Amino acid sequence: MRSRSPVQVSQQPRVTNLLILAGISAGTLGIIAEAAYFIKRVLVDHLLEVDFVADYTAARIVASPGLSSLYRLPVQAHVQASIVNGYWPGHYHLLAFVNPPYLALFLRPLANLSFSGAYLAWSILNLAGGVAGFWLLISTFGIRPQAKLAWTLLAIVWLPFLTMVLQGQADGLLLLGLGLFYRLTIRGKPMVAGAALGLALVKPHLILLLPVMLAVRRQWHALAGLVAVALGLVVAVAAIDPQVWVGYIQLTLPDAAQVHEGWATGTQTSLVMLGLLQQLGAPPALRWGFWLAAGAGILLTMRSNRRPFEFDFSLAILGSLVLAPHVNYHDLVLAAIPWLLMIPPIVRGEATWLMVALLGGVYFVLQFGILLPLGVVAATLVLWTVVLSAAPQTVISAPLRSNPAPQIPAS
Repeated sequence: MRSRSPVQVSQQPRVTNLLILAGISAGTLGIIAEAAYFIKRVLVDHLLEVDFVADYTAARIVASPGLSSLYRLPVQAHVQASIVNGYWPGHYHLLAFVNPPYLALFLRPLANLSFSGAYLAWSILNLAGGVAGFWLLISTFGIRPQAKLAWTLLAIVWLPFLTMVLQGQADGLLLLGLGLFYRLTIRGKPMVAGAALGLALVKPHLILLLPVMLAVRRQWHALAGLVAVALGLVVAVAAIDPQVWVGYIQLTLPDAAQVHEGWATGTQTSLVMLGLLQQLGAPPALRWGFWLAAGAGILLTMRSNRRPFEFDFSLAILGSLVLAPHVNYHDLVLAAIPWLLMIPPIVRGEATWLMVALLGGVYFVLQFGILLPLGVVAATLVLWTVVLSAAPQTVISAPLRSNPAPQIPAS
């Protein structure tokens, strides 16, 4: 069979230097523009309707009246109203805290700060986590430092990243956990890698397939590290108030099944496969049937091929986004990880034109997805997942030469 032609990458140092300079320049200008917009949001708009108000509400509730009241919506509404009325009179509507209780405990020190002070501290933490996650990943690519800087800057100016920082969301911790996991895995430290992946548990619904990927690939040490962190978090919360887990499940499970009315996700479901099928008029039984079939297909793909670790890791992240019960625009920043992992084959001249077209299209759709119909964004994620589920030869002309994850023998 005739092989797919790879993209021919110029080896001329001058052309390479110009491309790197263009990337650094574009990234720097983008960051300056984003910083100016961030300052405007803080000083002029007074943080109008930022998502962080839900996290700050949780921190205040944990401080008083206590963890046991965390998932009582009337309590959240009362505390959040007292916060919002001091900043945005007339703009109040409940934005419920639906993340796990251990995140609320982590946020507790922010209750000692004003809302704006807590927002700045949390945004800086997530900004640092996201940048570190990208750098940890890109530093494994074996490219020159200037090129690493260019790719890092281009990842930072991706609009979902800006949205994450502006909204005060916790996705920066997920990016840090994913970057640490990848770097430690290819360096042969699976147990520590799995423990580092525990950072991503701040939003467990966005990493549904990652634990399963570890099991399918028989990376038992990494899975053990992740499970140990998860159990530690569960036990730590239960030691304070075991009933809070009951409240968490009662509040979030109906929403995950898309039978809850109103308050929680709204249009967020339109960015995932279940929401896309709903827009197409599919009944609930058919939507969940497709959901189960898609999940099984992704897992069978991982199991049936001796695929490079990069592909299965990317597929697990994208598949988790597609299969998540709900995803907001800022959560799409996680798609930057599989996007960046496809760069080394392009640099080495191994990428097919399909990969280049796909990566260009994905970057455009997610960069301007906030202006596009949500169904277009959801369809793009589904298409990208389908392509990665196919044989690696559809997007690369030769096996990846980067260090694969060590094959951990079954215990």
